[in-house]
Amino acid sequence: MIIGHGGNIYQIASKLGCAPSEIIDMSSNLNPLDIIPGLISFLQENLTAITTLPEADSAGAVTAFADLCNVDSELVIAGNGTTQFIYSIPIALGTKKALILGPTYADYADACKMHNVVYSYLITEESKSFKLDVNQIEDNITECDTVFICNPNNPTGALIPPSDLELLCRSHPDIFFIIDESYMPFVEAGEKISMIRIGLPNVIILNSMSKIFKIPGLRIGFLISSKEIIKRLEPFMLPWSVNSIAQAAVLYLMEKKMKLKLS
Repeated sequence: MIIGHGGNIYQIASKLGCAPSEIIDMSSNLNPLDIIPGLISFLQENLTAITTLPEADSAGAVTAFADLCNVDSELVIAGNGTTQFIYSIPIALGTKKALILGPTYADYADACKMHNVVYSYLITEESKSFKLDVNQIEDNITECDTVFICNPNNPTGALIPPSDLELLCRSHPDIFFIIDESYMPFVEAGEKISMIRIGLPNVIILNSMSKIFKIPGLRIGFLISSKEIIKRLEPFMLPWSVNSIAQAAVLYLMEKKMKLKLS
């Protein structure tokens, strides 16, 4: 990280001279409810998995996620949280100039800085409840090759209608749109309006397990895109990016969600 973001309770605890457990973290935007019942005991029962290497490409976890989302598993990559993808995308796509819709998550800009990408912000206004329509984006992307959009946005919560975003993406096939849907599960009918099945060759969707399932310490996320983009990204994905316990957690969580979906 260059600038960094919230959630570093250990650093704060060290500065304050207290235990991390004494800090109430308001910066991570996690599900306020408890984690899925049974997950902790399931992981405890499967701790012996750490004695062997995990699947190098997280194939089992990818398949479980893809089946639940009704997408082709060949269009999905698992990574060490969405952070791994955010930092890999600029170099994999050869990004030269990016637009970031803000105020938003710091890592988009940090990733651009790491790879010497020129970037600019399109800042939404508090007086307008941080809402942004695609016409404003249209007016600012003429010289960009990549656009980072967190939808719904962190930290403002503003949601651009995915149907509007789809039209924007279709209108600019020469621009890559990185759409971070880490908070879409918190939106009513989020699964229905998600762009995860959009299937456009210039769109990348990021999906985090950390937020909705309250498991940020396990570090796992998914990237969904076209076969062409997946091929460009795969050379920059380290083998064994996702550890055994995180992969096991995905299998458990996806099974639970599938049962709810079918019931």
